[in-house]
Amino acid sequence: LEISQKEGYMADLAHMIKDEVSIPVIGCGRIASPETAEMILTEGKADLVGLGRVIFADHLWVKKVINGEPIVHCKPNCDACLQMVMRQKPVICVSWDTKRKIKYKNMTKDIETPLLVLKDYFEMCKVKAAKRIFKRS
Repeated sequence: LEISQKEGYMADLAHMIKDEVSIPVIGCGRIASPETAEMILTEGKADLVGLGRVIFADHLWVKKVINGEPIVHCKPNCDACLQMVMRQKPVICVSWDTKRKIKYKNMTKDIETPLLVLKDYFEMCKVKAAKRIFKRS
């Protein structure tokens, strides 16, 4: 099991930093369960907890924890969202239900066209600037 797949795997690092600084420290690193988040805080390993992919997988995570409802978990060995980010593609969590995935894909289509137009415009500006520079040389 890779270390990054272990729940709360960076809590000890946050604790080491907290021992050296006088500002609040945020602990993160696959904090998937409320029990792990609470342990990090009560043991003083961090002042706050960062919930990145956990909230992305289930945007109602906090509400569900408070109400004792089942949580949709991020799959530790997945990394599909990270792969999409690296390819500069719209990010969809594999843990989402089909309805949410479709809704999000449709939303990204609405913003994709203006973004492509902007990208083309910037490329055109770079080409014009490069031509001006070479004319001066």
